[in-house]
Amino acid sequence: MLIPITPSPNELISPHTLQFLFFLLQLSLGHLCQFVLRNRKSLLNANFALN
Repeated sequence: MLIPITPSPNELISPHTLQFLFFLLQLSLGHLCQFVLRNRKSLLNANFALN
């Protein structure tokens, strides 16, 4: 998929592109939240094991 050197504003900011970017953002945020929650649980378990 080649991007033209001088894209028109309509091509650059099309609803489809914005939808796709928003989808990627939601996906990455969801993964980040799950990752943090899992790590927080394991960190708490490690603290309990040490004490």
